[in-house]
Amino acid sequence: MLGRLAKWLRIIGLDVSYSNSAQDDELVKICRSEKRILLTRDTELARRAEKKMRVIFIEGDRLREQFVSLRGNLMIKPDASRLFSRCVACNTPLLHVNREEVEERVPAFVFDNKDDFKTCPKCQKVYWKGSHVDHAMKMLDESLFGAKEPSAEEKSPASD
Repeated sequence: MLGRLAKWLRIIGLDVSYSNSAQDDELVKICRSEKRILLTRDTELARRAEKKMRVIFIEGDRLREQFVSLRGNLMIKPDASRLFSRCVACNTPLLHVNREEVEERVPAFVFDNKDDFKTCPKCQKVYWKGSHVDHAMKMLDESLFGAKEPSAEEKSPASD
């Protein structure tokens, strides 16, 4: 239900545990034992769990709406040093690797044009800065960190 949000929270460097198969009681147990905040869209789960731990009910179906919901409940500050520091698939902190170590694991074009690579020591995914990073940063600035595009009135010069 919140898999996409979990992925984006990992992109900004947050330690996010996610399961789409765990039962409610199991989620509560994991969150309590790992001292995590439970994010949910399930009103019944939120109601039951809030007696035992911190729960944030996430509103909205779209990622931007979910970010707005989070922004109102958590103080998430942009930290460039943490961006793209976790594996989006398994949450493991990424490690910098020499490009030669990933030559056989990335497309030739990428290897020829990129110098900086990270890898996940757990699931072995390889990451590099591609054009998606700029898109991700724009979306994060607009949605999570509170920046917004200027309105048409703000873009046009004032008339006298």
